[in-house]
Amino acid sequence: MTVNTIAIDFGAAVSSTITNLTLKDEATGAVLGSVVTTPSTSNSYAVNLDIPSSSTKTIDIYGNVLSSANLGTLQASVDYTTGGTGDTTGTAAQLGTSSSNNVALQTITLGSGSLTVTRGAGDPVSNNILAGASQVQVGEFNFAAQNSAYTVQNLAILIPSGAATSVTNVTLSYKDVNGATQTVTQSLALPSTSQGYATATFTGLTMYVPTNDSANLDVFVGTPTIASGATSGAAINVTLDNGNGTNLFRAVNSAGSPLSMFNGTNVNVASNGTFYVRKSIPTFAMVNTGNTVPSTGSVLYKFTVSADAAGAIEWTKLTFNVATSAATGGSTTLTGLYLTDDSTGVSLLNTNVNPQGVTGSQTATIDLSKNTTLANYAQVGAGATKTYDLY
Repeated sequence: MTVNTIAIDFGAAVSSTITNLTLKDEATGAVLGSVVTTPSTSNSYAVNLDIPSSSTKTIDIYGNVLSSANLGTLQASVDYTTGGTGDTTGTAAQLGTSSSNNVALQTITLGSGSLTVTRGAGDPVSNNILAGASQVQVGEFNFAAQNSAYTVQNLAILIPSGAATSVTNVTLSYKDVNGATQTVTQSLALPSTSQGYATATFTGLTMYVPTNDSANLDVFVGTPTIASGATSGAAINVTLDNGNGTNLFRAVNSAGSPLSMFNGTNVNVASNGTFYVRKSIPTFAMVNTGNTVPSTGSVLYKFTVSADAAGAIEWTKLTFNVATSAATGGSTTLTGLYLTDDSTGVSLLNTNVNPQGVTGSQTATIDLSKNTTLANYAQVGAGATKTYDLY
């Protein structure tokens, strides 16, 4: 059979909803008939489509949805006048004799696209970071798209002005439409005296957020050394600027329409963690004592303190969680806690700590600042490790 007419109907006028109504042969992609630029409730296509005996053809219907289209549903039907002529018999045939023979197609729901941004599940928690380190992750933001895919093109990352000189650059990592990871790095524009933030502005990004799905944006910073301008104790956290309708933020949907503000409100999204710049960072580790029964003169707890190679570590106060228990009818009193340098066996305290121990849990603090004749701090050299014993 050769189909010579395909008629597509809509329940209501669609000229304000779609344009360029087009039929295509799914197998070949060939356009059938003429494109209807401004569709109406009834649209007829003159075609010459041969369908061999006992076979089928799938026809796809395309249209451009206008950005001004009203929200709601859109449904097309194949009109009963659709028909053709038998290749052997020459007999004309069509779907039916009245509109009751129309074939309704799927219902399409039209909705406005939206893009929301929240902290990502992998947003890092607060921590110390080493001055001079590069590519330290300080934030993760999750972009979620509804009703349309989005490509994020422009965005700005804000750093508190007090930490601006402790950040060398900001790096973003994201995936593009092909799933390939992209990274891009920008320096900070230092704030004026009236601004609370320094800004790293990124343009020309290709971050892809799939329809009704989400994508993550990871944020990293580099830090200078203390000698190069970093401030020990500087607090770094990152905020994604909402844009407030400016070009600081820009994303385009699948129709190419731009969005200059996410979440629909002028509210920035900040990462959860705060990262404190340090010249050197201590690392603590427990060491197995081999003792299973506590007694006077036996080590209760052994641990090491290691200093980063960037600088020495000095400490003054350590607090230990202590739990005691006793047999029924008995009592336990923990007294005379003290800490020694494992290499010398010498106590670091003038006076032993008496935590007034009773059955249960409590804390005990070793505070060198209270020493009267011994040192008020202990030092671990750069790149070195010291072992301490709690008795």
